[in-house]
Amino acid sequence: MIEAGGSQPFKIFIREWYTNNSNRLGNPSGKIVRTLSGHHEMVRGILVLNDKSDRLLSCSDDYTICLWDLKNGQLIKQFNF
Repeated sequence: MIEAGGSQPFKIFIREWYTNNSNRLGNPSGKIVRTLSGHHEMVRGILVLNDKSDRLLSCSDDYTICLWDLKNGQLIKQFNF
């Protein structure tokens, strides 16, 4: 599960999510496994790329779009607009 905003609006949180025995989505455990920090204003949108690259795009009120590596939480590139 990916969460943006909340009590720390400049960060993106990756949380554990488990499935039950029937392979349906269950409830999140709530444990944060990774925090993506790089924006300086409210994160307004996130998009997980569906190309098996484990990448995520995020956009913010700081006029940036960030490309993240979900495996290690590293910022790959920041685009300013």
